Amino acid sequence: MRKFLLIGLVILAGCSSASPTAEERAREVIDFLVNEDFEKVHDDFFGEKLQESTSLKELEEVWKAEASGTFIGVGSLESSERGDAYQVVEAEIEYSEVIFQLRLTFDEALQLVGMNLSHVGANVDVPDSVTEEQVTVGQGTEYELEGTLTLPKQHQELGNLPGVVLVHGSGPSDRDEAV
Repeated sequence: MRKFLLIGLVILAGCSSASPTAEERAREVIDFLVNEDFEKVHDDFFGEKLQESTSLKELEEVWKAEASGTFIGVGSLESSERGDAYQVVEAEIEYSEVIFQLRLTFDEALQLVGMNLSHVGANVDVPDSVTEEQVTVGQGTEYELEGTLTLPKQHQELGNLPGVVLVHGSGPSDRDEAV
């Protein structure tokens, strides 16, 4: 009877220790980065090739150059598969003075093989003198393009105004062409 009980406990222990998902690993990495435990991220999460190509000092410098102000939170976290071997997790990281995108690429063993920080912009409110409106150019067609129309509040009184259209491409670019 003891033998069966011991085997049952071993099986239950094995079932309860499910491996983490890429999103869970990304949250761990973000927590360590926010708390400036760069050594933990570099030594425990970086894959061998990423460790060789990115020093601990470089990781710290890049993070500190981007993370400005007080940490506010993670705005969004999205995961996707790239081929059979990689999972990419993208997160929007918000500090009091800046917002940036963090892209983490994990291999099958959930070790980091890629890490990219993309500046999104200053974390500031829109001035009271302008309004923003979400628009879609080509709505209902095969090639819809979402955008933000920013105008002075008195635009009707000012008449025709010059305009600028920034069309973002694929990859880590955004509507502000910050990349």
